[in-house]
Amino acid sequence: MSEKNSNRVEIVDKLTPKGCTAIYSACFIPISLLVTISTLIQAEPPNKYLIIPMFAVVIIIGILIFHYEKKHRTKFCKFYISDEKIEIFIPPGPWFEINWSDITAVFVDKFYKRNLIPSTYSYYDVFPKINFSCKGELVGTIQLRKFHSSKKKEIIKLLKSYSDKLNKNYMGLQSKKSMKDI
Repeated sequence: MSEKNSNRVEIVDKLTPKGCTAIYSACFIPISLLVTISTLIQAEPPNKYLIIPMFAVVIIIGILIFHYEKKHRTKFCKFYISDEKIEIFIPPGPWFEINWSDITAVFVDKFYKRNLIPSTYSYYDVFPKINFSCKGELVGTIQLRKFHSSKKKEIIKLLKSYSDKLNKNYMGLQSKKSMKDI
């Protein structure tokens, strides 16, 4: 979701927890066990009719737990940029805020972090690292790790356009080729 308010641009990205799918799938393990056991035992008629309501109850409980967890554990990554300042919030960390008057240059670089468990795509997570400097001295650094790829690219484009607009030096990712992995 991107919003433009009177000279302030806002980018909000939903950060859904990864544990929800584990909880959801954990609820369906008992279901599969119930179905398997009931077919193996060939239950007597009174017990056979209890399996269907138990099956429905477990499904409903699993869905309710999934929706509760997703709703209450979802957090939002926020990025605000205006002519005065830049604000970034990436949970669980504190707000990162920097005024344009405090910086002379913006450096955007790819940051590589080695995965402990290699995925099928890559051994590394690639995400932008933004450094803000004033007269050659590093003032602030932020990593856009938890934003989704499309939002990262949008943030980088906004940083470049605001840097040009406010006559600040911008160095870093500019072309589509350099932003391909992000």
